[in-house]
Amino acid sequence: MARNDAGTSIPLTTQTRFSNNNLYPGNVFTAFNWGTAPLSNNFYTDPAFLNPAAGTGFDVAKGYDVDPNSPVRNAGILIEGNGGKDFVGNVLPAGNPDVGAFQHTVISQAGSSLADAYVRNGTYAGTNYGTLPDLIVKSDAVSYARKSYVKFDIAAVTRPKVSSAVLKMYVSGVNTAPQRTINIYTTSTSSWLENTINWNNAPMDTVSAGKIVISGVGLQSIDVTNAINRQLTGTDRKVSFLFLNTGAASSTNDMAFSSKEAVANRPVLELQY
Repeated sequence: MARNDAGTSIPLTTQTRFSNNNLYPGNVFTAFNWGTAPLSNNFYTDPAFLNPAAGTGFDVAKGYDVDPNSPVRNAGILIEGNGGKDFVGNVLPAGNPDVGAFQHTVISQAGSSLADAYVRNGTYAGTNYGTLPDLIVKSDAVSYARKSYVKFDIAAVTRPKVSSAVLKMYVSGVNTAPQRTINIYTTSTSSWLENTINWNNAPMDTVSAGKIVISGVGLQSIDVTNAINRQLTGTDRKVSFLFLNTGAASSTNDMAFSSKEAVANRPVLELQY
């Protein structure tokens, strides 16, 4: 089961690891003498090959790809220096890969958010801004502060978790402050509507999903993998993000993301699983 660099068989030791393997049939592998080698996250279920058959050649090999509901998907472990590609040249993800020779990276790219809007406090607390092409975020005095909301539908995700989730937001404008920190949260309430949300009814039951520092225009790619996987543990398949500047009030720290009403660079949530 193990050999050294010279090709000589060596015993399994505590330095050997067997992790995140699909060992099938299970009774064959559990009968092996594993010695003192640690085992973790291995599983013994049918990998659901598409068309396993004897023979040689690339077409025969492709029969050992797996169906969409296979347990091997997203069940591997990230290994540094893995070469970056699978057996047929598919790019391996930055997160957990599939177990086996074939990688199935599915990217769900909505092109635009399901809904988005900014809200404003004070005199404007009852006003809706859901039809505008900008999502403004600003820490300022009453009637001048603004925060923004973006919502996506992730119902297409049928797996219990994703290997990577990236929220892409385009900064379309900034005021003269040299930089501003934007905190990103998920809200447990996703029932708000783009054409009715305002400061008074906007959700604030939040969990942190990260933060970004913005100093100029351009694309921001935000890792929200943990946030999406938290959402997938429940039944709600809509995820709502809040963008909020919690810094000191300033008349020059405002900035704007492009909304789904913008001509280009609309919000995108990319999921790999």
